[in-house]
Amino acid sequence: MIRYLVQGRGIKADLLLEDWDGRMVVVKDYRNRNWFGRFLGRYQIRREKRIYRILENVPGVPPFLGILSRESLAVGHVDGRPIDQFQDSHLVEKILAGLRDLLDRVHRKGVVHIDSRRRNNLLVNGEGRIHLIDFAGSLHLRPGGWIARWFFPILKEVDEFAFLKWKQRLAPASLSAREKVRLRRISILRAFWIFN
Repeated sequence: MIRYLVQGRGIKADLLLEDWDGRMVVVKDYRNRNWFGRFLGRYQIRREKRIYRILENVPGVPPFLGILSRESLAVGHVDGRPIDQFQDSHLVEKILAGLRDLLDRVHRKGVVHIDSRRRNNLLVNGEGRIHLIDFAGSLHLRPGGWIARWFFPILKEVDEFAFLKWKQRLAPASLSAREKVRLRRISILRAFWIFN
């Protein structure tokens, strides 16, 4: 069984849900793009593979299952719903604690997700366990290197802003005074961020 989760447009990949002997997997596939989209897709597949390898065994990151072609890869399917569907749930506290822990683990590996603001990149299962998916825009900076020392704290703020925005949306009363100030400060800085 194969079905489209997302049909890519322009240079964006198709996302397919496939059954591999009873295991559901997500295939990111650039094969149906034009020559330029396939060219960029090959680069993107290599980058994303590298990120998944770095984050291997981090709870909440889907397992990398392999490269299927130069223009496609497969990862484990996460059976969950977008984070914003849990706004009035009794699981909110658990979800936010899980997101905080997950982002911290990813950051310790030298990876910034960059796109955790998008609801579809944060999936929550029925028990309140959160998963971070789609590392297409993510960056890895080798911990300890001079580039990481200079730029990682800046890039990490993008993920921190996303966390505070989700906290503000799901449990606004839980924001501390310090977090509110930080959220306002990052909001001002985001006006100058090129990836809005």
